[in-house]
Amino acid sequence: MSSRAQMAEQLSMSPSSPTKTFVLEAHPQADPLALLESLAEGDRLVPTNDAYLFRLEIAEGGFWVDQLDGRFWSFHTDMPTGPAAAYLNKRVSARRDLDWLWLPSEHLREPWPGARAMRPPTTSRSDYPA
Repeated sequence: MSSRAQMAEQLSMSPSSPTKTFVLEAHPQADPLALLESLAEGDRLVPTNDAYLFRLEIAEGGFWVDQLDGRFWSFHTDMPTGPAAAYLNKRVSARRDLDWLWLPSEHLREPWPGARAMRPPTTSRSDYPA
């Protein structure tokens, strides 16, 4: 079984929490693996049989880190959002070679050609019973 298949199986069968993906923008000066190792700061970074996929095991759970795109790294996890986001935020905020993914405003307005924006219905005070 490939590492990507193992990742998909583990995340799809997680009883704890739905899968979440955080995307970081990486700017490695040289070796991307060296940047990932320094991000781990002593937490357990486990290589897989896929050269671009790693397991990052931390006290609260773990991430599957996908470096297939050299610039945008995906951190997949089934951990609760709070601990996962806190772990990554602490590391990103302390570095200049990592950043959160920023999508252009135009992309957010129209994620694909012909897409219609779906907005929740608005309510006014008159919609509530007196």
